[in-house]
Amino acid sequence: LYKKEIKVKNLFERILNIVFSLILAIPVTIIIVVLMFLIIFIDHFFPLYFQKRIGKDRNLFDCIKLQTMKTAKNKSEINNKEVDKTRVTRLGLFLRNRGLDELPQIFNVLLGRMSFVGPRPLLEINIEEIKKKNPKMIKKIKEWEKKRNRVKPGLSGWHQIHSLGPGILKYDLEYLENPSSLKHLKILIASILIILVGKNFYFGKSIPKIKN
Repeated sequence: LYKKEIKVKNLFERILNIVFSLILAIPVTIIIVVLMFLIIFIDHFFPLYFQKRIGKDRNLFDCIKLQTMKTAKNKSEINNKEVDKTRVTRLGLFLRNRGLDELPQIFNVLLGRMSFVGPRPLLEINIEEIKKKNPKMIKKIKEWEKKRNRVKPGLSGWHQIHSLGPGILKYDLEYLENPSSLKHLKILIASILIILVGKNFYFGKSIPKIKN
């Protein structure tokens, strides 16, 4: 009975994702196209970025984003947080601050790779970093990974509306151990607010200065 309930729940979620993706497809596509042209003319690089992320059942998929950083000079600069700060452009900073760089992922939702709400898709390197930083919490981390692998990653999640920094393990588990319609609604409303006012204003942080 439990498995049947899960299947019905997943089917219902998939139908909702398709319906809302189709409703939003045209206006979001227009916004994405405008932003792509702005990236091309202002930053002079290819506007889309494809990155392999971990999805449901640990299946890798191409996570589509708007490009916000200059091309890395070498492989050592890729996924280096300190170097990333210097690679982000002014336009990229604006897009990131409002989460607009994530908009193309609505097509990942339409394709069934992601959901509107859920834990954000991570890189394998992110998992390894969390393990290294929390060696005494390996058991908890394995539990977190197991629960993450059961659900589709989301456009926005519980961690994204609570913190700009670390704490993904804590907030992911809070969401995964007790998901609810109320939490989903809070995530959606907060995500819309972040798009409107920006992450820095939402979290009460100052906007970092970028020289480029």
